[in-house]
Amino acid sequence: MAGFEADAGTLRGAAPRIFDASDQIGDAAATVRAAQVTPDSLGRVEGAGAFSVAVAAFAEAHGADLEHGSMWVNDAGDGLLKAAGDYERADADNAAGLSKPGGEQ
Repeated sequence: MAGFEADAGTLRGAAPRIFDASDQIGDAAATVRAAQVTPDSLGRVEGAGAFSVAVAAFAEAHGADLEHGSMWVNDAGDGLLKAAGDYERADADNAAGLSKPGGEQ
């Protein structure tokens, strides 16, 4: 039977980098959501108001997408930590169930 080995320490070691990435994505979401173009900043240009509204809608939609992405990445970090614990528990349970030499438990 083919198998694989999971190193709980490696999983735990990767989690902080995942959480850092989640934070960076969250920061990007806030930056995108803060983007704005006011009609006055464009001067007296026809369509400035419509353009301003479009930029605001774009910033809100894509900021929300990034915010959701940040949460999903954070969930992946949580999953790494949970998996590390699960693998350690499974290894401990399996080791406890092995027989000692001579058939003793």
